[in-house]
Amino acid sequence: MPKSKGYFKKERLESLLNAPDNCVHLSRLKKDSSSIVCSSYLIIEHDGCITRGGCDAVAISTGRKKALLVEGKCGRIDEHDASRAVRQLSNCSEYYRDKLAGFHLIPIFLKEKRKRLESYAREKLIKKGINIEESGNDLSLIRY
Repeated sequence: MPKSKGYFKKERLESLLNAPDNCVHLSRLKKDSSSIVCSSYLIIEHDGCITRGGCDAVAISTGRKKALLVEGKCGRIDEHDASRAVRQLSNCSEYYRDKLAGFHLIPIFLKEKRKRLESYAREKLIKKGINIEESGNDLSLIRY
């Protein structure tokens, strides 16, 4: 039976990023109480699967040539949390810069719905060019 076109893309990305099967997810990943949803992207769990540290996951669309670097935090988010997220997303960006050459790398910070994001934390993330989204929203529907 022939394999679908999507299967070949998944297989190629897995080999390119050296990702084990259990770290590759189609459209949805629950990580540390953050729900990463990206319906038309392949989601690869980064922290704990590819390397230790860095962002939580990378959502990749080969057709759009985009890679969303996703870091999620739960609870109230202060300036310390924002600084840590900036560092994690920066490390992730460095890691994937060469591996995903030709892709537009987009850093995204996920926060829980109805949880406070302090103004200093918001300013720090925006100043560093990090998009802020709510956990559970479909990231593939948002224009970047």
